Amino acid sequence: MIVFKNKNDKLNRLNEMRLLTFSLQLSDYYIGQENLNLEISFEELAFHSYAMVGFDSKNETFCISINNRILDYFFLALQAVSHEFIHIKQRLDGRLTQPMKHLPHILCWQDSPNSKPEFYQNVDSIENNEAYLNLPWEKEAFAEMDNLCYKIQSQFTDKQLKFGLFKIYDYFFNQNDKILNRLKKDYNITLREYLSLYSLIN
Repeated sequence: MIVFKNKNDKLNRLNEMRLLTFSLQLSDYYIGQENLNLEISFEELAFHSYAMVGFDSKNETFCISINNRILDYFFLALQAVSHEFIHIKQRLDGRLTQPMKHLPHILCWQDSPNSKPEFYQNVDSIENNEAYLNLPWEKEAFAEMDNLCYKIQSQFTDKQLKFGLFKIYDYFFNQNDKILNRLKKDYNITLREYLSLYSLIN
């Protein structure tokens, strides 16, 4: 279940549905988990920090914190969520681990199953931005986030081209789209809100 915490005035209902739908698409089609436990919160982060992700020790619950200020530029929020979902997948795939609970800043990175695990000290981007950007899991996330964001957004474009705006009305009520059904069941999305996704999320 994806839930929102610490909402602010910039996150109106439509933006909430846009971000939620985008995150559900990432969870299903990128992570491969329909029931990912994720909290999305909105906080005052450092000026140049768009978002950050937190994990529990068993990788059962994740939390993405988004900088309040980027909600004025919604595409940046989608990029930031894509970036953090890459880190979630790295954790779930076992490539990025925290092997020593008493040393939470020491992380282990294994690029592939046959590669040698390497240990790194996690670096805050505020303290040392160059070192932060050179961490292998950050290199991968920055390299892949734009393409991932585009792929998720294109799913909306493809559906709009396939059905056309008027047929989306029938699609809303009649089709067995698992994400749409979850939006209707768990988040009470309305037809008006669903139609609005197509004009605003692309």
